[in-house]
Amino acid sequence: MILGTRQSLSIRFYFLIIFCVIQPSAWGQDLAQWQAQLRQPNIPDSVKAQTLRSIAISFMGNNYDSAGVYAERLARLAQQKNKPQWQGNALNIKALIASNTGNYPKAMHTFQLASKAFEKAADERGQGVVLSNVANIYYIQQNYDKARNYYELALEHYKKIPHSSSNIARTLNGLANVWHGLKQYDNALKVQQDAIVLFIDSTQDHGGLAYGYNNVAEIYLTQHHLEKAFASFQSAEKEATIVDDKRAISFAWQGMAKVKLAQKQYVQAASYGQKAWELVKEINATSEMNMAAHTLQLIYEAMKDYKRAYYFSVLHKQFSDSLLNEQIHKQSLFIDADFQYRLKEKKLVQEHATQNQAIQHQLNKRELILWLTIPSLILVSGLLYWLYRSSRKYNLLHKTLSLQNEQMIQQKELLAQKTKELTQTNNIKDRLFYLIAHDLNTPVQTMIKILDSCKSNMTDEERGELIGRMYLHVNHTAYSIKNMLAWAKGQQQAEYKMYIRLEINKLIADAVANVEPQAAKKNVEILYSNLSPTTVVANEELTVLLLQNLIYNALKHTPAGQRVKIRHEKQGNFCQVLIQDSGEGLLENQIDKLFDKEYYAQQTRLGQKTVSGLGLILCKDFAQTNGGTISAQNAPDGGFVIAFTLPLA
Repeated sequence: MILGTRQSLSIRFYFLIIFCVIQPSAWGQDLAQWQAQLRQPNIPDSVKAQTLRSIAISFMGNNYDSAGVYAERLARLAQQKNKPQWQGNALNIKALIASNTGNYPKAMHTFQLASKAFEKAADERGQGVVLSNVANIYYIQQNYDKARNYYELALEHYKKIPHSSSNIARTLNGLANVWHGLKQYDNALKVQQDAIVLFIDSTQDHGGLAYGYNNVAEIYLTQHHLEKAFASFQSAEKEATIVDDKRAISFAWQGMAKVKLAQKQYVQAASYGQKAWELVKEINATSEMNMAAHTLQLIYEAMKDYKRAYYFSVLHKQFSDSLLNEQIHKQSLFIDADFQYRLKEKKLVQEHATQNQAIQHQLNKRELILWLTIPSLILVSGLLYWLYRSSRKYNLLHKTLSLQNEQMIQQKELLAQKTKELTQTNNIKDRLFYLIAHDLNTPVQTMIKILDSCKSNMTDEERGELIGRMYLHVNHTAYSIKNMLAWAKGQQQAEYKMYIRLEINKLIADAVANVEPQAAKKNVEILYSNLSPTTVVANEELTVLLLQNLIYNALKHTPAGQRVKIRHEKQGNFCQVLIQDSGEGLLENQIDKLFDKEYYAQQTRLGQKTVSGLGLILCKDFAQTNGGTISAQNAPDGGFVIAFTLPLA
């Protein structure tokens, strides 16, 4: 049971983007020191630019407005001093703000401007940072091919400059995630291990190393290498603790919980899951709380603590809805900003037309009429064109939102259907457990009574008779367990899908031989003669169990001194095998429910009370697994007939 990791994409890459921008020299300083440094008189321009960039980046985690203010101050300083490198840093931060608020078109445009500024300044590191950030956006949008191309371009720039190990390692982190997204796990693991080696040997970047170990652990978890995954999550926890990166610590604890859940060590899984839950509540991050709630839901479901599982499932749904509403809100803000921009543009066009009219008033009358007509036509055409484009855009947006709404409704209906199916499956399971317990209880209780009888004084002949009876009950119990094991394996494995050519006469003869002792003890004759050779295609073990179950069932309901009849015949592309007892038959309303898994109540067999056969339920599954059918009816000449079909060879 491996949880999906795509829920953490935006958070993971948010930190990856931030780290790509901050240089190693910026670490260890705090916001108060930077702000105090800005207030110093006669501060050098280069120090002021570096400080403004560091303060803007420090606000990226919790206050985008403040980050934008300091980025704008850096941009003005760059314009005054004609420094394209500083301009590139300011534009890069603005693009990151747009990206982290979901305005990807604006982010991509601003990244292009930043790239041009860095190119003008011949700043290889800055160009690499921009390319990495563009790759992050494509990765979040799951456009893995473009993401990989931009990461590789970023690596080419970083390799041209010295002391860029941290940038290279973090870019390799992103590239490993791309390979993971493409499900090429060997490539992902190799690239991520290269990144970790760089972090360890060349940098003191404990935060980047923590995310690297988390990524390696996710890959191992996907490949079900549980011990390696757990060790990697432990390493991630250690590195994240050094820099007090609570998000990375919560990822590591959730990963440990998932490993323990996969190992069925539920108590430890719940412990790690609860630790992660308390930590993400402390940092109040909706996406992380959504992941942690989902992890605990799966853990408590596995522990059968359905009360807690339901509690966290409700939280998981609330957080998921909150994230979805947040995305819709971001799209609405972007649309509103675009609309305001178009209004300003229209106002500028109108002002320009007014200025033209003022100039034209100085011309003669004919020229005045001519120049008034042309701008008016242009204005009206532009307005009509703008209205046409706006109408198309809003229609497209309406269709997109309608489609998303329909998809959400379909997903909700699908979830409700799956929930209903799961409830029905659990009910059937509980009823099957009841049938199994009942089928095993009778022979076990009988053997206990026989053993109690053996404690008293009895002759050797009486003791031999009791041992014979005990043997029959033990044999019946073992046979019932064999049936149940065969049915359970058939539900979970594919080995019973292996079909071979079988001679039906031989199978019937072997099945009759197996139940002959019980028939002789009850004084019931089994009538069967070899008919024309008939070859079928079926699973041998299931077919033998099917025959033995039905013959034993017929034997059970046939009075002493009567007969059980077995025959087979061809019906189109199938061979039909019919087994008839000499009992009193069933009522019509009982025949309809004879093979129903959900029907587990007491059945009345013309005055005799007997539990609805678990064996008949298994027989239905065996017949269907072999590609055939099973049916039952009262025989015209008395008794009851059960028939099943097998495909002919």
